[in-house]
Amino acid sequence: MDLNWLILLFGVGDSQTYFLYMSSIKFSFIHTSHTHVKRFKNVLRRYSGVQASHFVDEELLGDILLRGEIGKDHELRFKGLIKEVNKTYPQLVICTCSTLGQIISKGKGMNNVVGLDQPMIETCIEKHQKVVVAYTLKSTVFPTLELIAKTAKALNKPVEIIECFCEKAWEYFPHDVDQYLTKIKEALLPFIQKGDAIILAQASMGGVKQMMSTDKPLYSSDEIGIDYYVRSLMK
Repeated sequence: MDLNWLILLFGVGDSQTYFLYMSSIKFSFIHTSHTHVKRFKNVLRRYSGVQASHFVDEELLGDILLRGEIGKDHELRFKGLIKEVNKTYPQLVICTCSTLGQIISKGKGMNNVVGLDQPMIETCIEKHQKVVVAYTLKSTVFPTLELIAKTAKALNKPVEIIECFCEKAWEYFPHDVDQYLTKIKEALLPFIQKGDAIILAQASMGGVKQMMSTDKPLYSSDEIGIDYYVRSLMK
């Protein structure tokens, strides 16, 4: 069933009652870490009528990082995973890994596949011109900056990017998330005043927002992305 807000009208004479309810949304998520499953389940709890299945392939990102680039075999593996995911008949397949955005952006075989970071980037670029882009993996840089450039062009908005590489953080993920987020915070502190806003380029970085005390907005893909895709299917 396609998602719709359905209004049912019951009544006798002048007495009428409206009932508003949402038919079920069905997402399937592709993660590259098991830690994301719990995080996104928590995000989804705020939405009624949303069903979600979660698929994890940690070796895919691990091999990309080991090799230093995305190869044809990685693309084939990712597309094979999408094929399996689509057997659950989701309305949308959401990939939470920014690195894999390079594959999604090519478009082939990605009809119902989206990256989580597009809504975040669009929201940020609409409001801010000077943006700090924080990341813990170099493999995230190209797809993120490419997406920012495309979005800025589409919105006809000028944008200045300041990169913040949180290079000491990744070694703690996923076995020590608290330390991972602490290292991100430490790397970000000198950059707080350099931009109008901060983009946290990876979904795993979202938790640092609760650790930062700043009047500068921090944009993370987890909450913004999910909210956008739920609302888009409600239309």
